[in-house]
Amino acid sequence: MSTDSAHSLSDSLEIPLSGEIKNVGKNLDAIEIEVQYEIESKWVQIHSYVSEFLESQGIEAVTAKELAVLPGLDFMSALFYIDQFAKEGIYDVIIVDTAPTADTIRMLSYPDIANWYIDKMFGVMRNLVRLARATVGRMMKTPLPPEQVLDDIQWMRDRLANVKDIMTDPDRTSVRLVLNPERMVITETMRAYTYLSLFGYTVECIVVNRIFPEKSGTGYFKEKLEEQKSDR
Repeated sequence: MSTDSAHSLSDSLEIPLSGEIKNVGKNLDAIEIEVQYEIESKWVQIHSYVSEFLESQGIEAVTAKELAVLPGLDFMSALFYIDQFAKEGIYDVIIVDTAPTADTIRMLSYPDIANWYIDKMFGVMRNLVRLARATVGRMMKTPLPPEQVLDDIQWMRDRLANVKDIMTDPDRTSVRLVLNPERMVITETMRAYTYLSLFGYTVECIVVNRIFPEKSGTGYFKEKLEEQKSDR
């Protein structure tokens, strides 16, 4: 499963992929997370309400639909697939090909951040919406969120909590960091390892790519070999 918005999984497999799960080989399925597909298939109620709300504020319909794509929806979709696959139990192993470090850290920290906002704001918002429906709601031009939207938010919170439990369980989930042996990349990987540890994720191993052999020739390759030796 690729969670990078600039997907390369289909290029690596040389097989066209989309937002739907596709069998690409014996005992092997693949998917590239696509936000638009997720919206149209799973987030209709929330997306429709946000679009309607933005239109009520004077934003054109087309623009409102574009702005109604919630920040972090691609992260949330990827996390929900992990929860879905774990519950279904149809796969022996799930490999998540994540984006570069910054986006990956945001995705892995998303359950904590989203749950914090939902815990702090959701209960108050739900009570205010119910009060508004019973009082001024009938005279307001601004649409109030339907009960289904509020139920979806609660459903999101419960699933994010479950995903967090799955991903921080060392018996079920591990992280493998991939890097090239270059000074800046090594430093970034060290930083990523620290962040992952702080969020409770288990880093199982580090994979080092593009190591030049001792007999690398002359010129550029020889210089890169010396650089890698010094970086080690």
